[in-house]
Amino acid sequence: MENRLRNLLAVWLLTSAVSVHAAFYVTSLDPTGSNYSFAYGASDTHQVGFAGIGPNQTESAVIWTGSSVSAMSIHPDGFATSSAWAIDGSRVVGSGNTSALNSRALLWDISSGAVVNLHPASFVRSQANGVSGSIQVGTGSTGGGDSRTHALAWSGSAATMIDLHQAGWRDTWAYGVDGTRVVGVGRTDQPAPSEALLWNIDTLQVVVLTPQGWDASGAVAISGLTQVGSARQTQIFHGPSTPLHAALWYGSAASFVDLHPAGFYSSSARAVNGGFQAGTATLTQEGGNRAMLWRGSASSAVNLHSYLSPGFTDSWAFGVTSNGSVVGGARANGRDYAIMWNPVPEPTGAMVFGLGLLVARLRRCRTAHS
Repeated sequence: MENRLRNLLAVWLLTSAVSVHAAFYVTSLDPTGSNYSFAYGASDTHQVGFAGIGPNQTESAVIWTGSSVSAMSIHPDGFATSSAWAIDGSRVVGSGNTSALNSRALLWDISSGAVVNLHPASFVRSQANGVSGSIQVGTGSTGGGDSRTHALAWSGSAATMIDLHQAGWRDTWAYGVDGTRVVGVGRTDQPAPSEALLWNIDTLQVVVLTPQGWDASGAVAISGLTQVGSARQTQIFHGPSTPLHAALWYGSAASFVDLHPAGFYSSSARAVNGGFQAGTATLTQEGGNRAMLWRGSASSAVNLHSYLSPGFTDSWAFGVTSNGSVVGGARANGRDYAIMWNPVPEPTGAMVFGLGLLVARLRRCRTAHS
């Protein structure tokens, strides 16, 4: 009896160790028959992105539910290509290109199957980049010889478009939204560095997030009171641009946190959800991309690329869920594959309680035989 309990205890400790230390397992989302794919956004139940599918390998917006076999094209009729960039609940946003390669902002409702063309008539091109509840955000381009880009917001139709662009900025882009708060990028002139921006849709008030001592920044995602993106340190001497560092903010330039992981050349954060941030870091100036996950500090960085098989040369992270699952892509032999990294569950309270019972029974056996 004692030997049997010893064996059970050994198995328990082994499987518990695997759960704690094998932090992530990798799932390929690459649809059967595709020649490339990428995942860009995720909710707790779905993932979205695009893939080259069909007889002509058309770039098509795709939605998944956690596996490659679940891949479903949501490519809308009348468009040459399409891509999905973000999801919240049943709403997905992205863009579709017409035969003339003019991008159009799109909104899908996966519960009803409806597709809404958000493109405003006053712009020649548009794209929807983020969604939160009933609000969508993105960009519109004016076209012409002096084309300008404006950050835009919608609430479900082209007619509801709000132009977030304000005087003093040459170009603005909106990338992420949570409630009435929007993050993006602004630039005052063509050669001028970019600035990370935080808008309030209700008041149209704008906060510049570029921290002191840094000469460029951009914000691309928001969750609650946190924003993420990247920033570049001010150059002291003329020469090549300094590398980007992944950035985290809490609503102001002064709240800036440098997420750049030690040992990498550059980094950028692309997604945030609760206490998780996801993005990419490069090994050298020439490249070597590595998908990364953070929990609020540079020292918390996890190199997700290390969980891929050796054949993959590069990886990127673009979306993260509330439990720390990450979506993005990885490259092998020049081909891109949609990838999802899932955290391995840690032992639950019931498991720990069961371990205590095993130890107690083993002790009783020893007492009975002594």
